[in-house]
Order: sequence, then structure tokens, then C-alpha cells
Amino acid sequence: MSLEYLARIENERFPLAVRQTAEVDHVLLLKAAQLITASVPAVGPFGPGSAREAVVFGITELGLRTLRQSTLPPEAPLHRQERSLDFDA
Repeated sequence: MSLEYLARIENERFPLAVRQTAEVDHVLLLKAAQLITASVPAVGPFGPGSAREAVVFGITELGLRTLRQSTLPPEAPLHRQERSLDFDA
């Protein structure tokens, strides 16, 4: 997920060069959502072995706020109630 990728790069040194296809895809989505500033390759037909590289310059204020808000509180323990599974009752 792209938010997980955003959290992963939060403490990286910028500019950050990104070369793996899956990571470039995350960068494209995060840039489109205005969560990062980045230079991305133009969309086009990329064949096998084509070099794609994106450069992430930093995380925007919106990106930092999104990271803070996406941190969920720990889940409460699961409590199960004993119930009859007899549907005729």
C-alpha cells in the first residue's frame, strides 16, 4: 500500500532515487495525492528492461499530517460472547 511506503520513506534522506517498478508506482500515486514532491518519469510504453527512475524530494505537510492520522490506536482485546448456534431456538 502506498501509505505504508510513505511511512517507510519518512526518515530517509532526500532526494531519494527510486528505481524499482513497484516503488516508482507508489511514488506516482503519492505524488498524484500531493503527499510527496517528486520528479517522475513520463507515462509511456515501457518494455522489459526499460529504465524508470523517480526522485522523491520530500514529504509534503499534507503527507506528514496523513501519516500522523493514519496511526491507529492499538486494538482492544477481543472478547467473545458465548452464544448458541442453534438457529431453531
